[in-house]
Amino acid sequence: MLYLYLAKRDKKDVKLVTLLKGNCPKPIKLVDLSALDLPAAWTKALSEIIARDRMHFDLWMESALDVFELQRRLKNRGFKQIPIMINPIVWLSSIPTGVEVEENNRLIQGNCAPEISSLALKKMQLAHERLRRTTP
Repeated sequence: MLYLYLAKRDKKDVKLVTLLKGNCPKPIKLVDLSALDLPAAWTKALSEIIARDRMHFDLWMESALDVFELQRRLKNRGFKQIPIMINPIVWLSSIPTGVEVEENNRLIQGNCAPEISSLALKKMQLAHERLRRTTP
């Protein structure tokens, strides 16, 4: 499971934004949502959530077996006061996209996580590596 979360830059807070299906070997700081290749309605919803906290939080994507493993990893990286993250801020699958479920096999009904393509994940990993190389 892929977790999209907002991490406070001072490592004192984390907010679970949404869940996606996929696998990402290491945490990636997301700077461009378009690389995820999500439907426009989902990108808009995520952008609005991110915009509210952009002054103090960064958006990250990370794989974990469950939320408890994610919390454990965040604590190991120095995060403090990690809330119990049971429900995300938004379930993307509950936002209408104008695309029928039968026409797009990445969409799943209910409170489930949509799947991210491996190409989109690869793009995000490459963008993250470029960002890391240019940041001192």
